[in-house]
Amino acid sequence: MGVEDIEVRIAKLREEEPGISDEEAVGRIIREELIARLRAEAGKDRSIDPRKIVCEDELERYLSEGWDIQAILPSGRILIRKSY
Repeated sequence: MGVEDIEVRIAKLREEEPGISDEEAVGRIIREELIARLRAEAGKDRSIDPRKIVCEDELERYLSEGWDIQAILPSGRILIRKSY
């Protein structure tokens, strides 16, 4: 993953979420890359991620679908995890 690729991905995240900070965007990109690589190595389905970062507006829907709150981030967004 090169610098140009990171810049493009940060720009895409900013289009989707205008208020996202550089640090949060880079952290999310790195996390996604690590998870994808770990799943590829383990042969797991890459489309299933048991964690998500959501806004307060989305929280009620996810809780009703069986997700659990893991942490409230400094940005005010919420880390949730799918309970199985």
